Amino acid sequence: MPPAELHRLAMETVRGWHEGVQRIVREADVEATFALQVYSAQRVEPWDEPAVTLVGDAKASYERRMLDYAFAAVEASREHPFAPRPTG
Repeated sequence: MPPAELHRLAMETVRGWHEGVQRIVREADVEATFALQVYSAQRVEPWDEPAVTLVGDAKASYERRMLDYAFAAVEASREHPFAPRPTG
């Protein structure tokens, strides 16, 4: 796509987002607009490798919680990239 068309698409994409994000896109140098492919982590199944995490008998439980937490964060950032981070 030509830069102007990419910029128009970016403006459509951020419609309804925080005004600060919309302003960044609106005021961008249209001729310098280019496409960029973004990748994120793919969810994996828990693994069975006793030498990976050293937290005693709680290793398997810890890994399951860590995978759930980590991939929930990845999915949330992909769906709402400019949402504030949860606290607490």
